[in-house]
Amino acid sequence: MIFKDIEQCIKQVKSVISCKIIADDTDNIQEIHIVSNMSRSPKQISRDIQSILISNFGLDIDHKKVSIAQIDEDTIENKNFRLKLKAIG
Repeated sequence: MIFKDIEQCIKQVKSVISCKIIADDTDNIQEIHIVSNMSRSPKQISRDIQSILISNFGLDIDHKKVSIAQIDEDTIENKNFRLKLKAIG
């Protein structure tokens, strides 16, 4: 099974920033890792993901396989900074 399509679909869920699916050798989903902002509760996000998987892909996933890490939007915006060296003495 191609999990990239499922990941792209999950990324469209409100509040989801990124998604990674971990599967076993027989393509059974073992884990779904989500990074989201804090605008919605993890329970709401998990339910939305379960609904999308069952309705679009016919996959009935146990909610225990969905792991959601929430981060503040400010953290995301300040993540891509680089230090600039001005001089060496």
